[in-house]
Amino acid sequence: MDFEFGFDAFPPRSVIVIAEELGGTHRPFAQNIAAAAMQRGEKVVYFTRKKRADVIALMDLYRIPHTENFKVFEGIRDRTLLPKECTGDLCILDDFAALYAGITLEEMREEMWGLVDRSRKNKGYLIILDSGILPRDVEQMIYALADGVVRLLTTAEGGKIKRFISIPKMNGIIPPEQYIPFTLNADGLLVDTRERHG
Repeated sequence: MDFEFGFDAFPPRSVIVIAEELGGTHRPFAQNIAAAAMQRGEKVVYFTRKKRADVIALMDLYRIPHTENFKVFEGIRDRTLLPKECTGDLCILDDFAALYAGITLEEMREEMWGLVDRSRKNKGYLIILDSGILPRDVEQMIYALADGVVRLLTTAEGGKIKRFISIPKMNGIIPPEQYIPFTLNADGLLVDTRERHG
């Protein structure tokens, strides 16, 4: 069964940003998207500064399935090491803010235009973004040129942590007007598509 996001599916041939200001839910969220793609027989390529074993350990922790269609390029600490072409159907760019620290607004515009152009060649790109690291105008350029933005929000209510998905933009769908609650624990990631907060 495909991972439920609160809407039917991410648009194909798109650049989607999964953003979170502080916390560790954006990676498992993106990895669940990868698992759904693998379930459909798609090849997923994951670019990260981390070791492959650490990526797999995080997926195992949250019971996110992975197959031989999941390839990890590990130890990438310089954006110039990112290949110009991704060989997968879905390409995930982890640690995006750290890789692009120091980039100018004009350079980010060119990078995003390049990603969007490459995405139209029948593949998707997921950007895992730690919000607040890059200058505000650079971060806004990323959001402006991406095809979709998913923001993961964490709040405290009554001594408990509550997590929500906000979708300010997504090609092909009318963005939900309310936050979509979700939980992340040892049972995995569960998006509650019945309840709405807003």
